[in-house]
Amino acid sequence: MFPFEHPKPNIYREDDLYYEEHPHYLDLLPEAKYQKGFDLFKRIIKYYAERAAFTSFSEYRKGFRDNQGQWLSLRDLDEVCALLSTRLDAYVSDTLSVSPAEAFGMLVRILRVYHEGGALPAKVFMRNLIGPTSPIPNKTDQRDVSSAELLKSLRLIDRAMDNEQSVPASIEIAGKTVGPGQFLNGLRSLYVATRKKQSPQTLTLSGSNLPVIANEPFFMEKTLTKDRYPEGFEGRRLCQMCRLQSWSWKPAVTL
Repeated sequence: MFPFEHPKPNIYREDDLYYEEHPHYLDLLPEAKYQKGFDLFKRIIKYYAERAAFTSFSEYRKGFRDNQGQWLSLRDLDEVCALLSTRLDAYVSDTLSVSPAEAFGMLVRILRVYHEGGALPAKVFMRNLIGPTSPIPNKTDQRDVSSAELLKSLRLIDRAMDNEQSVPASIEIAGKTVGPGQFLNGLRSLYVATRKKQSPQTLTLSGSNLPVIANEPFFMEKTLTKDRYPEGFEGRRLCQMCRLQSWSWKPAVTL
């Protein structure tokens, strides 16, 4: 027998010493409404009881995709770069989803390994990086840099991302400042050339510093206000951070 088959709607009246101080509009619901709610709850419990199955934690965990990062083959990274050659956006396939921030981290790491070891590795680890955590400089014009200068800069950038777990808001290279989108475009160009056994002497760092999803209304908000927030609160810094984290956005992939 369920313990709630005989509801006692007056129990709070009897047990709550402060009930008399409550406003009258907080009076208990009618008996019929209580019974309707209990009946619905019993049907829900019965529904799940008839369909439930016990399982081990290990089996349960297999239903979740590992979110600590994963290894990608060069072919996977080729596909990511093919998308990045058309727009700064998240890559998604039937089994893989890569944010612009994660693509940035993989290209820095694989080109660093190439620079220090003389060859591209067979696979690259995709770290779960987020987007920049400080404003991207407004004045980031197109820059031309040598491949050698770009490769030389990767060690410190890679270490900084391991430490901060985020994409840098700007990069200083050969006395010039570029944004993350521009730098990513240069990384992509160099990786694609390397895959083709080519060695470009100069790279052009150009393009947008925010992903295309940043143009969606959600990421375009300037203020965040509600009646219950403190007077004068506008949430401008929250909105700014939200826009920067368009770098982190990527679609979910089902198992």
